[in-house]
Amino acid sequence: MKKVGKITKAHRALRIELEARPGAYLVIGVADAEKLVGCGATVPLYSIIRGDDVDIVEEAGTAYWTRSGKGVAINITTGVPVLPVLFASRAQVGAVFSDLRSAAVISAPEDLGTPHRKESRAIDQGLKRGFGDDYGRPLRPRRSSPSSSGVIVC
Repeated sequence: MKKVGKITKAHRALRIELEARPGAYLVIGVADAEKLVGCGATVPLYSIIRGDDVDIVEEAGTAYWTRSGKGVAINITTGVPVLPVLFASRAQVGAVFSDLRSAAVISAPEDLGTPHRKESRAIDQGLKRGFGDDYGRPLRPRRSSPSSSGVIVC
């Protein structure tokens, strides 16, 4: 995971600043921030574009707790460049919301790329059959009809 931005508190809302988008920021509103920190509800992210006389506010994605409940996932659906799902520690976001911490770190998974077949062959060394050999061949024969007890064996 690499650091890609930070979450800070702006008044009572949460402000998301990303290194990929300098000068622009996303906001989780006051009521939504309370829902996110308090009960893990999925909340919208808003992009704010400052104009001369009019500010444009548009929905830019969602934020929610991860499956484990230890993190906050940030899914941004608009804008260029398109980013993967970003993550922040739930404890850090809660501390920022409670004014116990000034910022929470936002991280993104590292792009490892696609492994080449030559590199994956090193995994197969010393095995009778490699992971990619005979792919799709069933390991045991399957019954084509249900058994007499009425239980289907897969």
